[in-house]
Amino acid sequence: TALAQEAPVKEAPASSGNDSKMVYYTVKSGDTLWSISQKYNGVTIDQLKEWNKISGNGAGLKVGQKIKVILPAG
Repeated sequence: TALAQEAPVKEAPASSGNDSKMVYYTVKSGDTLWSISQKYNGVTIDQLKEWNKISGNGAGLKVGQKIKVILPAG
């Protein structure tokens, strides 16, 4: 089974002037945008869709796919 991989990125996203951190989550079997958002406190489904250019309900997620997650500062 694939595990979540958090890879700190050296550059903060251009839109953030705070201490947010970008990580990549590796999609596992059975994951949904909702279940992924629940793993990261303060991250919404809409944010996941925006950051990863996902449309609709995210049904196109593939096992092993890496999606960008921007963790809120704090």
